[in-house]
Amino acid sequence: MKWRPLFWSGVCLLGGLAYGSLAGGRSLLGLSLLLIPAILLPLTAWKRISLRGPIIGGVCFFIIGAAQYAWTEIHNTSELAAGQVQFLGRVDDQPDFDGNRCRVTLVVSSIDGKTLKTPEKVRATLYFEHMQQKTMAEQSLSYNCQLTGGMVLSSPGTPSNPGALDYPVYLHYQHIHWVGQITDFGSLAYRPGIQGVTGAMLSLKKWLIGRIDRLFSPDTAGLISGLLLGAANEIDPESYARLSSLGLAHILAVSGHNITLVVAGLLYLLRLIGVTKQRSYLAAAVILPLYVLLTGAGPSSVRAMIMGEMVLLAFLFGLYRDGLNIIGAAFIGMAMYNPYIIHSISFQLSFVVSVGLLVLVPGLNQRIMVRYKPVKENISVTAAATMVSFPLSVYYFHLFSFLSPLINFLFVPFFSVVIIPTAASALLLSCIHRSLGLLLARSLDSVLMPALHFLYHVEACKLFIFAFRSPSLFWFLLYCLAIIFFGLLMYGKIKCNWKMGVICFLTFTTLLFLLFGPKWLKRETIVTFLDVGQGDTVVIETPKEVVVIDSGGLASIVEDWKQVRDPYLPAKNVLIPFLLYRGIDAIDLLVMTHGDADHVGGVPYLLRHMPVRRILENGMTAKTELEKEIVKTITEYHLPVSIAREGQVIADSTDNHWSILNPPYGKAELDGDSSKNDNSVVLLLNAFGRRFLFTGDLERNGEERLLTEGDGVGKVDVLKVGHHGSRSSTNQQWLDRLQPNVSVVSVGRKNRYGHPAPEVIQRLVKTGSLAIRTDEHGAVMVTAGRNRFSCMVMK
Repeated sequence: MKWRPLFWSGVCLLGGLAYGSLAGGRSLLGLSLLLIPAILLPLTAWKRISLRGPIIGGVCFFIIGAAQYAWTEIHNTSELAAGQVQFLGRVDDQPDFDGNRCRVTLVVSSIDGKTLKTPEKVRATLYFEHMQQKTMAEQSLSYNCQLTGGMVLSSPGTPSNPGALDYPVYLHYQHIHWVGQITDFGSLAYRPGIQGVTGAMLSLKKWLIGRIDRLFSPDTAGLISGLLLGAANEIDPESYARLSSLGLAHILAVSGHNITLVVAGLLYLLRLIGVTKQRSYLAAAVILPLYVLLTGAGPSSVRAMIMGEMVLLAFLFGLYRDGLNIIGAAFIGMAMYNPYIIHSISFQLSFVVSVGLLVLVPGLNQRIMVRYKPVKENISVTAAATMVSFPLSVYYFHLFSFLSPLINFLFVPFFSVVIIPTAASALLLSCIHRSLGLLLARSLDSVLMPALHFLYHVEACKLFIFAFRSPSLFWFLLYCLAIIFFGLLMYGKIKCNWKMGVICFLTFTTLLFLLFGPKWLKRETIVTFLDVGQGDTVVIETPKEVVVIDSGGLASIVEDWKQVRDPYLPAKNVLIPFLLYRGIDAIDLLVMTHGDADHVGGVPYLLRHMPVRRILENGMTAKTELEKEIVKTITEYHLPVSIAREGQVIADSTDNHWSILNPPYGKAELDGDSSKNDNSVVLLLNAFGRRFLFTGDLERNGEERLLTEGDGVGKVDVLKVGHHGSRSSTNQQWLDRLQPNVSVVSVGRKNRYGHPAPEVIQRLVKTGSLAIRTDEHGAVMVTAGRNRFSCMVMK
């Protein structure tokens, strides 16, 4: 039996790093130093010499990992402070120009004339007032460029919605504690720095991207840049999201798969032109690090580079090659250099999939009864990669397509054998002369575009795509045991009979049930008022249905040169990620309260990217371009639409039912304006005896009508304050009738309307209601059950 010391040392180091990340701090460092003599001294007296060495080594690596993480955490501090400062620093990466802004990482060495003890990284954003400034910045800013000027430092904002990226933690793992804003670009002084190898590679990458843009069609150029150069920001965000949901994200940017193709292609070309094996290996070993630098040196590509270098050196010197030992050495090197890298999703996926392929593929090749070897290996690789990556995929991305294995089986070879080599050949030929690569590029476009359209069509059908909540640690342990059991069964370590087959089936069924269980076993209603800025979005999860009220606003309309690649849209950036985080892959009922853009601006996007079973709206004729686009999208997807009318009751279950209080029958038709605030759909939800009132943009006249005419208005537990807390709504008589325990104001930070009005907040406080503002408190999650009622805010 092979011990594979480097692999198991890496496992022990990972255990120490994980322990260090959970414990952290100076106490951990001191504890680790005390553990060394306390654990190692008794082990030295252990009589079983064959086990003593490996155990002592494993304990050492565990302690080293914990101590290394603690040491890094202790020294990851900042001496900067928030506010306006004058800085001196240099650009530490390739400036990312996007619309009227540019994002860079600055290494700041001096603040207000005072030299820092240790230079600090700041994630800075430069804003341009006109196109000339942007053009000047594109010509002047580059890697290692030195900048001097004014900047406003602030702490990175904490997440305001459940499941959102914790940006401060993300930056902390990059040793960044502050974000900076530079609004006066004209006041900056800058001078070029020494480029070095990294700068030269970044400049070459920029030049190659420009060459690709001129060579390929606009529909494929960004994808080719991602495939060859790791320029994921060049890929259309919509295309990236669609292909990622099908499980193809790993081929959209340079990863271990691409590195393998590059090394194989390079060795083939060198041998083709007559270079000896030894010199081919040496040339590949020299070129490989340069290519990784060219592509951005992401965790996955660095892992592949280290492993590739070790394999090439083993070939060069005729040394023994063991895959698990090599991957263990790569892990030890990367983790010791930067312990925080264990938190990187791409790092985790890269190592988990690599280990899974090394362990499972040989056994699968023996079991799969297919004669044609390439097909057999493709099936084995696809099955192994899917099995081991599934837990991390659902944990981080909450989405998995059960068509992904089939899509990968068909299209990974297509991209590997056809697209990537052809694109690389076209690019290399164009570097000699553009016309040499143009014909090849046009031919590639004609092949790639139909394939992409087919994939987009498959993704749009949303077949076999499911959302999952993040699994628990217990589920992860069960899944790991199932994989180990499968491996032992596959390699013949466990006898297989019909009883074992039943056990395998029951194990797999139990794992899936535990993953879907939270959906099926839900016995409470959760109402979440999302922070979507100046707009409204409410998600209601009952035991049987998911209801979404409004979708937030539109993306900002700006001049062409100011337009960013991926504009902020609440439905895309907040609502859908939240639904996936909650394990929701379809909306049972979408309520459009009225036609204002800040309420239904995201409906077209939502309908195209999330299955919606039925729609409830106020029934008004579409007048604005937005409303017409919504009607067009509803017609395109053949969605059933109901018209809300006062007095209607929608029974979800015995514990949950909805009452429609507004608009009154016939009133909306007379007013003839779907966007008029008093025509908003007003809903009353009774959930487990708790009453929630959702008022849309209802104003004073609508409130007075419900007070005098409506018979369903009474005391409520939770009130969604009408019209974002404007002066024209939420009068005292209304509050006296409702007596809400909790009042939620959905409002944007520093909005131009001055919402909420101070007098409205005063009236809420006077009534004795807990007034919660999404701009200050973030999202609000209210839970109602038979014996439970709770309210939680994000901030």
